[in-house]
Amino acid sequence: MSTKKNLMPTHQQRIDMAQNFIDTIIPIIALSSGYIDIETTQFISGYTREGAKRALVRLARQGFMTEHKVPNMTGQNINIYGLTREGWDYAEIDRSNWTKKRYRANTRNHEMIILKIAHNVGVCNFSRAENIGGKLLKSGGYSGGRYPDLMDEKSRAVEIELTIKSSKRYTGILHNYHRTKTASVWFVPAKISHRLTKVFGEICESKKYLKPLIYSLDEDFKLTEMDYSSIKARVRNYTTIDQIKTIEELSALLELYGNETSLEGYRYKPNLETESKKGLIIDLKNGFHLVAKLLDAESKVITDLYWKDQTPEKIYTT
Repeated sequence: MSTKKNLMPTHQQRIDMAQNFIDTIIPIIALSSGYIDIETTQFISGYTREGAKRALVRLARQGFMTEHKVPNMTGQNINIYGLTREGWDYAEIDRSNWTKKRYRANTRNHEMIILKIAHNVGVCNFSRAENIGGKLLKSGGYSGGRYPDLMDEKSRAVEIELTIKSSKRYTGILHNYHRTKTASVWFVPAKISHRLTKVFGEICESKKYLKPLIYSLDEDFKLTEMDYSSIKARVRNYTTIDQIKTIEELSALLELYGNETSLEGYRYKPNLETESKKGLIIDLKNGFHLVAKLLDAESKVITDLYWKDQTPEKIYTT
């Protein structure tokens, strides 16, 4: 006898699943911009793409959301779903309907990552952003100040940073948080986490600011708290050059040898050893030579690092 019928959810189970979807998705959307795309709904709900779309369409039919077609960064139309007044009311937030006028293709990725982080960390740990440092106007708005991406349960400003900006801009942001006595927490992709930690460390040590918490995000949105110990201090404890994986660490090694810390002055060898190899030959002041094989001249991503000709007994031989 087939058991297929027995595996199908009951009517009550379907009701419970639908209610759980509402109670999961709406509070997360309401934390940020007020809309969500299908891919992010998949991530949060664990549904298939088709299942996520069906669930969003059901919320639209129930009046909690409206469906919109908008362009992505390549101009292709995609479906997104914005909260209606009923949706905001369900989240216990007084807002008007979300409309397409608020949509920007170039910020969608950032806004959806906010929702994914809120889901992974726990929606109860966050609340909507508040203006920090601005002057309250009679109209109810603010002049100046800054809106972070979220606030957390400790009233800390939460920032999701996907690209590195100028040190001057970060100094302004951290100054605003310093003068308002607001702690901040930053979530950044793993590929830029060391760079941001270095920039913040330099700013905060120079200005005597409280150092923000920085969390590195991997591709699955798992978090690793970053260490503010300097790259130079970490590299000094390395015992082999195999431990050096980034251009920043290589620069720190060169500094420890008394060399220029910038790699711009070193010759790029597109035909190093064989036609397929690319890299830099780095002459150290002690007579030894390093070879840094690179992905290409522009990115300077290190794919291999080794000694040319002679190999010193210790990594640091001055």
